[in-house]
Amino acid sequence: MVGEIKMPVIRFLAWSLHKIFRKIYEKVNINNEALKKIKEIQQEQNIPVVFMPTHKSYMDFLIVSYILFIYQQKLPYIVSDEALMSASIIPFLIRSSGAFFYKKKEYKNSRLYKIIFDKYVELLLRDGNNLEFFIEGTRSRTGKILKPQFEMLNIIFDTVFNDKVNDIILVPLTINYEKVLEGDTFPSELLGE
Repeated sequence: MVGEIKMPVIRFLAWSLHKIFRKIYEKVNINNEALKKIKEIQQEQNIPVVFMPTHKSYMDFLIVSYILFIYQQKLPYIVSDEALMSASIIPFLIRSSGAFFYKKKEYKNSRLYKIIFDKYVELLLRDGNNLEFFIEGTRSRTGKILKPQFEMLNIIFDTVFNDKVNDIILVPLTINYEKVLEGDTFPSELLGE
């Protein structure tokens, strides 16, 4: 269940993603002001940040982590669906990038698993770590945003409401592949152009 952030793996993935993103994306628009504000608040108050991106593609969590890495922000631990555990090298790579696996059936059926999982999320937040999870719980097959699943949000709110963590910053994100949204363009010097 435990994920860890191994910087050699992160650097390798960032280098690889840099090459891939330059080939497949025309440009990336981000909200630089929001990123700066989140970084300032987190540095001043050591408040954990919970990123909640929409989930349309398996690239979503890679894009979020890549941008945070490039902007030298604290990388999040990522709640990952157990479906990715069955691939060969992927579990090692994503677990080394801070991902930990959430087993939905076990969470609903095993009281022990539920307690351990909830305590692990609580521990991550208490230690000031950032967290990322997809509010839909799974990726959309059609490109439409799915109905939200509230299990992870409930765990996070319980951690705050039970005074295990003083405060958190919730950051809803949208990752859009079809339309160019307004915002700052990803700095070209970071893409090597």
